[in-house]
Amino acid sequence: MEFWFRWPALVIAALCAAAAAAAHSAPTCSLRSGEAGFIADYTSASDRQQYLYLVEIGHFTDSVRNLKRGSSGYPVAPDISYTLDHFPNHHQALDAASRLSIMMKTPQPRGLRCSVEGWFVRAMEFKPDDAVVRMTYGIHFYREKKLDKAVEQFEQAEKLAPENINLAYNLGLVYFDLKDYAKAMAYADRAYSADFPLDGLKKKLMKAGKWVEPRRAESRPEKSRNEPSTVAEPAPAESKQ
Repeated sequence: MEFWFRWPALVIAALCAAAAAAAHSAPTCSLRSGEAGFIADYTSASDRQQYLYLVEIGHFTDSVRNLKRGSSGYPVAPDISYTLDHFPNHHQALDAASRLSIMMKTPQPRGLRCSVEGWFVRAMEFKPDDAVVRMTYGIHFYREKKLDKAVEQFEQAEKLAPENINLAYNLGLVYFDLKDYAKAMAYADRAYSADFPLDGLKKKLMKAGKWVEPRRAESRPEKSRNEPSTVAEPAPAESKQ
């Protein structure tokens, strides 16, 4: 009988260990069609024309995008979830989920169906060649001060969209914070040679004495067809969230 009681204890311990391991595994977020019964691709012109207004007019409003007020009250998380349920790779909704997570200081704000990382993993599985999803995920890690993970996502995005100047700018920011000033300046050169409008990276490099006036490109690179909108610049690492 003594052995009988020890065996369940070992089983329970094994189950607890498995549960702990699962809790630290990659975040998951089920791909479901949402209340309106469809899943659409944010980079598809036809999907945007057919479905986007149905989602944005009632759920991803300017107030939700700016994290001010939801469609039926103050919480914005349910509206972000609704948007991402129907457009898994909705760039601005992913960015809003990231900013909400940073603002609320939690990986899964109340009312958000999945954790922020779960939404990003879901988006990448849904549209593996969407460079802006990868870039936005990198921005999320940048906001969390996880610079190595940010570089990983930005580099994956760069393989998909090597001419994306938003990406070049963000890579410059991360490499600056990693004190790799040569790479930071190289990406700054690419961004500012194409007339990138934000000057945060330039100011950082000038303050550090690492700025070199960039060459002027003969022509500005065309915007990637997979980049229908510009994601907000990540907050500088030294600023308060």
